[in-house]
Amino acid sequence: MSTDARGQYDLILDRIITALRNYSQQQSGIDPAVSFRAVPGSFRTIQQGKVPTIGVHLAALRTASDSAQSREWDLIATYNLDLIANGKTSGAVRGDSAAHARLMYLVQQAINAIYGGDARTVIEAGGVTLQWPVWQLAEPDSYQEEQPLIGGRLSIDVRVSVVPQSASSAPIDEIKIDATLWSGIYDFMEEE
Repeated sequence: MSTDARGQYDLILDRIITALRNYSQQQSGIDPAVSFRAVPGSFRTIQQGKVPTIGVHLAALRTASDSAQSREWDLIATYNLDLIANGKTSGAVRGDSAAHARLMYLVQQAINAIYGGDARTVIEAGGVTLQWPVWQLAEPDSYQEEQPLIGGRLSIDVRVSVVPQSASSAPIDEIKIDATLWSGIYDFMEEE
């Protein structure tokens, strides 16, 4: 017997993170200035020295249909990718304008990383279907205004089938109690 396996929706999070990290590594090999960090289970981390960052987390699980088959459920898992970028004032370019430009580029990088050929195939393994993301820019007061930080969220719905497992364990055939002052053992005999 074994304990419960991780859920398919949890494994998809790993696949998204792997796709983002692989893409960043490939891009930074061409130009280190376009690299970014991908952080699982984290969002809106505003450490300016560690941006651009994409924090990925599972935001929701809901049914994809009103009824289920006898063993299998169709679910929609929503993953939020919180993208954060910064910028520096340079000459006539304001820091907030530079941050916005980097954020828009980070959106394109995230889309390329997740929806590009091989990465998408890996993420969609096992009957998973990615839907196109929804983009929303974060309100400016969500970030420290004195720093040229900017962020937004890509929300990706993923359709996945889940088969809940029944609890199981090995039958009890012996109980042993052991303490410093006394001990006892109780054997359970099989009925014939």
